[in-house]
Amino acid sequence: MTLLGRAQSAAARAYGFETTSDEEFDLFFITQDVEGPEDIGPLNDLIEGVNDSLSPEVPLVINSQVPPGFTRTWMDKRKHLYYQVDTLITNCALERALYPERIIVGTRGSLHPAYSEFLDAFSCSVLTMSYESAELAKLAINFYLASSITVANTCAEIAERIGADWNQIIPALKSDKRIGQHAYLNPGVPGGHLTRDLLRIQVLAKNKDFINAILNPKGQ
Repeated sequence: MTLLGRAQSAAARAYGFETTSDEEFDLFFITQDVEGPEDIGPLNDLIEGVNDSLSPEVPLVINSQVPPGFTRTWMDKRKHLYYQVDTLITNCALERALYPERIIVGTRGSLHPAYSEFLDAFSCSVLTMSYESAELAKLAINFYLASSITVANTCAEIAERIGADWNQIIPALKSDKRIGQHAYLNPGVPGGHLTRDLLRIQVLAKNKDFINAILNPKGQ
């Protein structure tokens, strides 16, 4: 499913909401996957089509992985526009969609009542912030997680060299409340979205023109 968010759709049904045709929507999600700059054009086309056919009063929530600054480019074309951070994990996507620890929303003002009703169904904290802050929060989360895997890899290698056992050390770190039970401490390679967002953070830090290049891949 491309339009009404895949995980959010399942979560909505579980909490008594219904999915239907776009002409009847009270709330509309776009969740098209964005792996790189080449995917921004199709996402823009999708949003354009939705924006033209959807009632101006229906909130539109972008749930794709977009660079900071993207959502604001649509602000003047959509009255009720939001960016919701996707923090799903592939092997437990449905569980995290149904029971999120918190929801991060980028907005330019107060939340539309229909969107607020949807969010209230999850009984978790909702963090509202600017579009750019929410978009960067998505990257920052994965940057932090990828960095913790780098730490684990480095320490595991050191442990092997000096005759220590990293698996014995992991519980000591997880018992530290500043790190926690769910810390990414198993050695390995950050995969999927972690690697992608790590690279995006690195480019953002080095290239001030990166956002413009992403938002305008053809220099338009």
